[in-house]
Amino acid sequence: MGREWQGLFVAIEGIDGAGLSTQTEILADKVRSLGKEVLVTKEPTSGPIGQIIRKVLHGELKHEPCVLALLFAADRAHHFSSEILPALLDGQVVISDRYILSSLAYQGLFLPTSWVKEINSCVPPPDLCILIDVDESTARKRIERRGQRREIFEKEGDAELIRRNYLRLAEGLPWVEVVDGRGPIEQVADLIWKVVRPRLEGI
Repeated sequence: MGREWQGLFVAIEGIDGAGLSTQTEILADKVRSLGKEVLVTKEPTSGPIGQIIRKVLHGELKHEPCVLALLFAADRAHHFSSEILPALLDGQVVISDRYILSSLAYQGLFLPTSWVKEINSCVPPPDLCILIDVDESTARKRIERRGQRREIFEKEGDAELIRRNYLRLAEGLPWVEVVDGRGPIEQVADLIWKVVRPRLEGI
C-alpha cells in the first residue's frame, strides 16, 4: 500500500512498563510546539472491539490466542480507516501508542508470525516506529509503581520473551528505530525527539 497522505504516522512501541503513554504525550507536545496539528491515539481502541480486547487482557474473558489476534487485527483495521487515515490525509502528525508491531511481538509468542502479518495486511505500516527498549526488571518495577493490575502478557518471564521478539522484528524492518528506554523520562524523550524531528521537515 503506497503512501497517499501528506502527514506523518508515528507508532510508539515496547513492552508494558516501557513508558509508551508518557512518551507519546511528551512527543505530541514537542510536535505541537512546532505549530503542527497532532492526533494522539492508542491501541486497543476505546471502540466496541477494543473494549472486548481489554476484557481479555484483564482476564475477564477467555479466548484462544488466534481469536485475540483476530480481534486486534479487526480493531486496528477500523482504527486506521476511521481515525488514522483521515488525519494523515489532512496533513496531521498521528502518534499511536501501539500499532502493528505489538501484534507481531505479543501474538508472535503463541502464533506463527507469518499468519499474524497476513491478518494485519489490510493496513500499512507506520512511516516511523519508535521501539522503546527496556529490560524486564525495569519494566516490572515501573508497573508495580503504577499500582495497576497486570495484564495477561505481563506474567514473569513473558515480558523478556516479548522484548526479544520486538528486537528481532526491528532488525528486519527499516521503519523501526530502537531507543534505549532505561533512562530518566526526559532523557528518553530527547532520544525519541532526535529520531522524529528530522521526519517533520516539509509537513
